[in-house]
Amino acid sequence: MGMFDDIHTGNRCGQTKAFGRTLAHYCTGDTVDPVDGRTHVQIAMPDGGWLHVRDGRIHSWQETPASDLPPYDNFGRPLSGLAWPYPPDPSPEEAAAQQRRVHAQLTAIFGEHPFEDIPRRPAHLDCGTCAGLRH
Repeated sequence: MGMFDDIHTGNRCGQTKAFGRTLAHYCTGDTVDPVDGRTHVQIAMPDGGWLHVRDGRIHSWQETPASDLPPYDNFGRPLSGLAWPYPPDPSPEEAAAQQRRVHAQLTAIFGEHPFEDIPRRPAHLDCGTCAGLRH
């Protein structure tokens, strides 16, 4: 609810309140308002992934955060609980162990296979602008 800006990058569409909430429509390459006075940031998007802004322009929407951009939430507030610069990625063994711990915790709460075959929300909404970009 409330005012927001629409974001369209590649095949992804979403909304953010980080750029002034003027009901603007931004695509890759468009200039946006600074976030917290910065022109190089990344925004945690509610639909997943990170919107990267470089030199005050929409650069890309990636699944993983960039190590060289300070993180902000979808409202343009610094993400205080996220260490930045980012610590190194865990080793494959550490990542697998963490995934097993999380799965065991979820199974203890919801039973066996609590999240099997849950589809992700579509990364692309069919809007006129994005339909035009596909052609």
